[in-house]
Amino acid sequence: MYRPAVQYDDDYRTFVSEVSKSTQLDRQQIIRAALFIAAHSLEYQMLLVPYLKEHMKLPIPNWTVDDHNMWLNQPIDPKKENDKSGHKKEISEYKSSISNEPKTELPIKYVFKQQGGIKFKVG
Repeated sequence: MYRPAVQYDDDYRTFVSEVSKSTQLDRQQIIRAALFIAAHSLEYQMLLVPYLKEHMKLPIPNWTVDDHNMWLNQPIDPKKENDKSGHKKEISEYKSSISNEPKTELPIKYVFKQQGGIKFKVG
């Protein structure tokens, strides 16, 4: 998930706050909606044309104007999950390989004499 830190004029902040107060949308949804629709806006494209690099074209978005779920809902980070208390917990990507084959005991090597009880399993 892309998490940019954006700096903008206080007028933008005020506008976003006012939109948030007058709708059921939070600030993140409002900013995502603006970016979402800008890609399909002729005004936005015309604004960028004078700044295009030589021999370059504006990219075409991977979404259509009907894909509202893209801006409306916060993307879920698959590596994080809420525990019962609502706190975030990290999820490991480790996948267990369970097999029906009998497990063989690994040989044990002792570092010192068995006095300290320190063992290492090698293998």
